[in-house]
Order: sequence, then C-alpha cells, then structure tokens
Amino acid sequence: MAAVALEINDAGLLILREGRPRPQESPCLALFEDGVVLTGSLAAARAHRSPRAVHDGYFDRLDLEPLGEHYPPEVRHADLAYAHLASIAGELSPDDEVFLAVPGSWSEERLALLLGIARASGLRVAGLVDAAAAAVSLVFGTDPCLHVDLTRHRAVVSAFRGGAERQRGSVSATEGAGARAFEDRLAQAVASAFVAGSRFDPLHSGPAEQALREALPGWLRELRRADSCEATLAWSGREHRAMLSREELAGVTRDPQRIVGEQAKALVPAGAARVLVSARVSGIPGLAARLERDTGLDVVELPYDGAVVATLRQRERLRHPGPALPFVTRLPAMGALQAVQGATR
Repeated sequence: MAAVALEINDAGLLILREGRPRPQESPCLALFEDGVVLTGSLAAARAHRSPRAVHDGYFDRLDLEPLGEHYPPEVRHADLAYAHLASIAGELSPDDEVFLAVPGSWSEERLALLLGIARASGLRVAGLVDAAAAAVSLVFGTDPCLHVDLTRHRAVVSAFRGGAERQRGSVSATEGAGARAFEDRLAQAVASAFVAGSRFDPLHSGPAEQALREALPGWLRELRRADSCEATLAWSGREHRAMLSREELAGVTRDPQRIVGEQAKALVPAGAARVLVSARVSGIPGLAARLERDTGLDVVELPYDGAVVATLRQRERLRHPGPALPFVTRLPAMGALQAVQGATR
C-alpha cells in the first residue's frame, strides 16, 4: 500500500505516488471516437484533429447533465470524469490511499459528487484538501498571503490569514480567464508569427494545429529564460521558423490578465506581503507582472507539483475514517520552501 496525491484541476490532473520523484500528468480532455470515450493523453494527442468531438469541461462542470451534441444522450459530465478517474485507478494498487486536492471554489454538492465518482472508479479516497491550502502550507512564514492559480476555464484566487496555521478565507473563481483563454490567444499569436516569418500557417489544418499546441509549452519555457526565442516547427518535409518575443506575447493576453489582476486585487488580505502563484500562472508571459502591479505584493512562484507534494506530506492530517470526508482548508505551515524563486515577469 502506498499514499497517492491526486490534484483535480481541469487544466490537467497531477498524480504523485509515494516514493516516486515526479508526478504523472494527465490532460483533462475527453474525446468520443468510434463509440469509445478516450481521456487524458490519448484524447490530447487527437484533440485538434477532431475538435468538435473533444470535451474539456467535465471537471469544471461536474454534474449529471447530458453533454449534448457529438455525444450519446445518456453520457453526462460525471461519466467523463468517471472514465478519466477509472483510467488512473487502473494504474494504481487497489490498496493505495488516495488524497484528493481540489480547487477551493468547489461547492459541497460538487465535492460530494466527485467523492462518489472517485470511489466508484476504484480509488480508495482517504482525504480531501483545498489544493491552494496544501500548496501554501509548503512556504515558510506566518504572514497573510494570496494564492493565484488557473484551471482550464477559471482563475482561482484564495486569501489566507496569517498565523502558524494556513487558514483559507475568501476564494473566488472567475470564468473566462483560465488556462484555455491564455493558451488560445498565445497559439493565435504564434501562428501569426509563423505566417510572417515563413508564410506557414499552423492553423490551416487540424494536425498542424496539434503540432503547434504541443510545441507551445516548450517555447513558453524558453521565454521564461530569455526575452525572445526562435520557434521551429517541422511540417510537410520542411522546417518552419518564427521569432517569438516575450513582450509581444504578453501583449496578446492583456484582457484575461486584467480579469485575473482585478480579481486578485479585490481579495488581498490586510497585512499581506506576497502573492503565491502556481506554475500555471507564472508560465504565462506578463501575468506575474500584472499581478504584482495590481496587488502591490511581491510575486513568488510555487513548484508546479506543490499541491501534490504538500498533500503527501500532510497526509496524516488529511486522513479521515468513514465515507464522509471533511474538506480541509487549514493546514500548518511546514516551511519546506524557505526561499521561493521570484516568478518570471
């Protein structure tokens, strides 16, 4: 038996099993193809080849409503979530204890439905925690702070009170400023750069767009280390090139940046000095700088696996007997990260 931390975020699930150095990632995408539902990496690999058959909101809209067009009438959001979690359960031991880390904005009804689906899928769920509370507990200090993360569809901002225990206060989740809103604008801008640089439009076909989307995270990582980079994309026997600028890409996401900045500014707790951001936030060019300007706080970056690492370390406090699990929103600060590197602006 081992302990497993599973972060539920519709931008992508993270699964960290005790004893393993790195988490496994599973994109939150589902694709109905030839009468079969594919989820995770299998769906992601085909997502832009068959975009109308792809669903990316089943965890964001976790309910019992039908999915609508392109899916059979009996298939609901909960069914896709079940299929995804069942695929993960199939890779674990039935005796493994699973601790779920979930966005703090979820309602009691959605948490109860998630718990039922997870257990029906074969996961032995032993604890349930606010993902932001888990991630914040890693950081040394007792001052009030703000935490900002992105799901695929929303920006989630959580305020934390000061003290030896990190207790979450207000939380908000704004639709339209999630990872997808940023990614779509960045993909359009990068495609335009390829058109300007080599007269190649990666958005002219599904497979070409798939290649661009898969390469985009790597180019964004390069732009965290440099002001510009050369992007290359092999297609139809040719290697196409485009120059990308961090400043220019930051400019194309001003609208969702503004939404996140205003959302964070409204929740800054008294006495706060820092806003802690997830890797999903710090990976967006310009977003960390916008948060710093709007909140007046120092922006510091958490590790991309912070929520699952902290969930495993806090599992003794999260473990709860019985079928009804409390949603834990307060944890002692472990101080595992005494110095957190500033986020790229």
